[in-house]
Amino acid sequence: MTSTLVNGRTRFGDVLRMPCLQPFRDQLLLGPKGSPQNHLYNRLTMDQLGRLTPAWSHAGLAEGLNFAIAQAEAGQMRNLPLYDSPALAEDPTCAGAKLLFLPGKAGAPYVVIAPGGAYINVAIAVEGLPVAARLHKMGYTVFLLQYRCGRNGRLPKPFYDMQASLGYITAHANELGVDPSGYAVMGFSAGGHVAASTGTVNFGWRAAGLPKPAAIILGYPLVSLAERNLAVNCFIYTYMGRQWRTSLPPTYILDYMDQKYPPTYLWQCRDDHLLSFQANAVAFARKAKALGVPCRFRPVERGGHGLGLAENSQAQGWLAEAVAFWQAYRQDGST
Repeated sequence: MTSTLVNGRTRFGDVLRMPCLQPFRDQLLLGPKGSPQNHLYNRLTMDQLGRLTPAWSHAGLAEGLNFAIAQAEAGQMRNLPLYDSPALAEDPTCAGAKLLFLPGKAGAPYVVIAPGGAYINVAIAVEGLPVAARLHKMGYTVFLLQYRCGRNGRLPKPFYDMQASLGYITAHANELGVDPSGYAVMGFSAGGHVAASTGTVNFGWRAAGLPKPAAIILGYPLVSLAERNLAVNCFIYTYMGRQWRTSLPPTYILDYMDQKYPPTYLWQCRDDHLLSFQANAVAFARKAKALGVPCRFRPVERGGHGLGLAENSQAQGWLAEAVAFWQAYRQDGST
């Protein structure tokens, strides 16, 4: 198999068996490592995966995987360490956090993407690689963050993983060939929660002593738990456990925003069945307006949850809009 052969008829498991992808195999799984659903996913073709989960585009999956294969075959894609030995010794769960590096043009601006996955898994193949492929074509350097998740990665550990990734990139900007200033952070769903934390008072760029992001880009993000539904209740009681009353409130994004929150591009579908449109996207946009934080909010009528790149949907084109928004603030923060 070569970098041009992943298409709708390709089985996902055949892609995972490619020699060039072995260093990244666990990051590309569609379900949590060791979970039964991976046995099903690995037997299915891209077309079948698209029918099983309609929000996932089989064309987007194929595009992202072809991009990853080409980058891996060229020796460009690689994993970067987030934590040093003392940190790993203090908390062994840190080993679950990884940063996938996809270099763009020398000196290019960079973006860190946190895919979603309900804090059960990190959907790099679904929401990370297809978007990364498009950004790479524009010349940008992309980092895909595999933050800790599951019961060994309860909040706020994913927020610390985002801090660690930005700290690593800033400290190694020269050797990575990136411009350490004017970067963007992007996230989807649970990953949108992680990305949104980079602007907060308690977990953001100031708390970590990092440069301020030029923009935060959020797709159907979790930012509030004010409105409960079955999915949110399941997340709270299953993922967070008994300690949620003390460990979860500091991660409520809306409660820790101020006037220095970075400019934000935001989109969500009104018919999102997992995260409330009003309690998340609308509430964020209202809070940003009240604080005087620049925010471009794109409400989408239909599409549900989990669209990612969102080609051939009502949300199509959001990425070009978001990049233009980012670059406007990168070039002139007063725009």
